[in-house]
Amino acid sequence: MMKSSAAGLLGSLALVSVGYATAACGSAQDGDPNGAVTVAAPVTVGNPLSPIVGYEQINLTESCGSCGSHAGAICLGYFSHDTSVGAVAAIEQDVYSDFGLPCRPGPSDLLSAYNGYLRAKSLPWKAVYFTSSSDVLGYIERGSPVVAHVDMWGGHYVSIYGLTGGTVFFSDGTIGTGLSGSSLPTGNLKKWPWSSFLEHATGEYIGFEQTSAPPRGYLDVAGCAGVGGWTQEESVPTTAIEAEVDYDGPAGGAGTTGFRFLANVSRSDLCTALGSCDHAFTMPWPRSLMDGAAHEVYAYGLNPTAGGPNALLTNAPKTITCTAPAVASGDVKRHITSPTILADWRFDAFVDQAPYTTTELAAIADGVDLGTAPRVVQVAGQSGIYVVDGPYRRHVINPASLAAWRITTADVTPITAAALAALQAGPDWPAVPLLVKDPSSDPVYVLDVQQ
Repeated sequence: MMKSSAAGLLGSLALVSVGYATAACGSAQDGDPNGAVTVAAPVTVGNPLSPIVGYEQINLTESCGSCGSHAGAICLGYFSHDTSVGAVAAIEQDVYSDFGLPCRPGPSDLLSAYNGYLRAKSLPWKAVYFTSSSDVLGYIERGSPVVAHVDMWGGHYVSIYGLTGGTVFFSDGTIGTGLSGSSLPTGNLKKWPWSSFLEHATGEYIGFEQTSAPPRGYLDVAGCAGVGGWTQEESVPTTAIEAEVDYDGPAGGAGTTGFRFLANVSRSDLCTALGSCDHAFTMPWPRSLMDGAAHEVYAYGLNPTAGGPNALLTNAPKTITCTAPAVASGDVKRHITSPTILADWRFDAFVDQAPYTTTELAAIADGVDLGTAPRVVQVAGQSGIYVVDGPYRRHVINPASLAAWRITTADVTPITAAALAALQAGPDWPAVPLLVKDPSSDPVYVLDVQQ
């Protein structure tokens, strides 16, 4: 979780104008009864809860009690990574109804409801009750908003989302005497002197603590040769965890293409630094992105705990620009004549296929068309694995090449030594699949050596 550079503030503020419903906790008054309060205008402070800090508590069927569920829903929406007004309204209804809050909830009631929701959603947080105002800043700096009880408006719960420079920023779930239709769209965002707030605080607070920390890691390499780095979950330091690499945007973004794999490659430099060696990952730069354009690459460590926070790795994202490499002298292009053959060979156009112009492709000599699904063979008791390519046996040079062609042990079929010897010896099978295509035309080819 990223925090702004200003101490005690979370995220970035973005105020929105939303519709409001009648408040259900106390009789709302805009401003401090002692005159020490100003209604928050758009200010340049951090706030991860936007836009929901500008959202009025929903008009529940009950006549009281919703301020506790509203204050909690603001926090729980943040932890759920969905801060839309509709999502928070649904959370508020869940907290108020499904987890049995009484009409005027106390801290123990709220703790039970908040933790019930967090468990039900498998979110890696727990609600914690505390009484010292000096602990509020620590929760804010650790990425947790704080629910606080105040003596105003007949007893009320508010959500503190910032505390810096002697000023507290909070949402009180009310918009003043106007209620529905108020002309103050940000009236429930407050900016008070902390000392004034403490005059009304009753010493009952609820913060939130992570039950699982995010992994750590580093994106060491990002370039035309490939992407590599490491990631580790410190609570299980010798266990390899999954990494995720995303291209052209962050994880889950529109237009993003992502890959997940186990970060279990051994690297000697990690042994001492991490106390365990097997936490690295690598993948080749996708050939489809060798198009001369700039492309972002993001890398994450994935939390092994269900619902736990993932981590954007240090040094990510990076922006890379690559062009398609020159075709090796003597290579031929073999036409992949149908989508069925493309699928049978398990080619991945994003990873395997680089763009070339029609002129560049015309300069490459034609080879025989690529056949249907590969036949991969091995003689019992021997280590060599071969691809049967027409009349030829072609040696697969190593396990990494097998993996690059997406050939598994289940694909390997037995062959007698005599039958293997009867095939003509051909050149080694290419180390990796290299597909080429003009983006403006249909034909797809795979590069090979001349036989």
